[in-house]
Amino acid sequence: MKLLMENWRKYLKEQVESVDNLTDEEILASLFEDDVHPSGRPYGEEFQESPTLQEQEQENLNQILQDFLKVNQNYKSSSVGNEDLKAFDAKIKALRTEVIDKADTVISYGTSLSNLEDSINEALEAFEAYFDALEGTLMKVLGVYKSSEQQEINNYFSVVNAIRLFTGEHVPTTRDPSKYDPRRARRTRKSYTYFEETILHILRDTYTRHAIYDFQQHMKEKYNKNVYYLMDRMDKIRDLSSELFLETKNTKEDYEFANRFLTWVARHEPPVLVEAGLPLYRGTAASEQKFKRLEKMTPGITVRHHNITSWSLSQNVAIGFAVDGSYDAGTPNKFLILNRIVATRGLHVEDYSAYKNEKEVIAGGNLKVKKIQKKELGQFNLNFLIIDFEYI
Repeated sequence: MKLLMENWRKYLKEQVESVDNLTDEEILASLFEDDVHPSGRPYGEEFQESPTLQEQEQENLNQILQDFLKVNQNYKSSSVGNEDLKAFDAKIKALRTEVIDKADTVISYGTSLSNLEDSINEALEAFEAYFDALEGTLMKVLGVYKSSEQQEINNYFSVVNAIRLFTGEHVPTTRDPSKYDPRRARRTRKSYTYFEETILHILRDTYTRHAIYDFQQHMKEKYNKNVYYLMDRMDKIRDLSSELFLETKNTKEDYEFANRFLTWVARHEPPVLVEAGLPLYRGTAASEQKFKRLEKMTPGITVRHHNITSWSLSQNVAIGFAVDGSYDAGTPNKFLILNRIVATRGLHVEDYSAYKNEKEVIAGGNLKVKKIQKKELGQFNLNFLIIDFEYI
């Protein structure tokens, strides 16, 4: 036991000495050394270093960004914007329930129904209403993309995919082509808006497809009625969506583009898809020794930092990550730090992120400390050290 305690004291002393040997700049930089998203998920290896971009490449990336923003605006200004999702989803669920109920009534009760013919017609009308709602919405979504040039569409999907690779992929790919293993690359869709995900989920609803199939078979076997056009209609809608929901494997080139584009756009001024001047947050937890050093620091210190850093528009998300980090470090709810900065550059990726609840904004560049203060935050009034930064 004595030896155990001696070793523990030796370890603590080493930790203190290791912090004492660091400069203030190095202490501050350590708050950002873990490449993680707002909720603590690590970046993929592809995004932990950044390439050097030539002037021509930057011009190309700017054109890609403008194409992405144009298609994005076309989508948001259309009648199928994200704000209509709940209404659309509720409508489809109601129609789906009606389809299944009416089809099941005909199959279950058949000739015992006093108005069998009316019941069959009502079921067929329910199917048509369901198909019309699906097809009509899908045509609106496709219309948004078809209103743009093909190159604009290609660039739009490239940016969307880059955001998804950054926020959602964990395939351990590498920048070294000789080490890239395509067998480990996952299949992803090339389009990821809320509406499209909802439609895809509906089109893959095997329960409804089985209901259609059972109804068709029942009509043929019991009443010699041919209603096979129902499944044909469903298949045509699926075919209509095939271009929109094309699945492809991400390649090494996809990751390289994502790295180049996100590195560049992280420094873009003014910020993209987020209002300049809004506060951004990043929560961390430090060791006791680092925390005490940070408390004594004064504004004006500069920090050379990564080209890509994840921030959140939500203070609560950042607080949650800091608290989680303190538990991981064995110091629950202690030595909590909230880094803050005003949005002056970068890209708001929430709408296309694999984790929309993080409300993530990526930005990059060197930092300067503006202010350090202590304050109670969160629903449990936890003590935080708040460090305000600015990009320089």
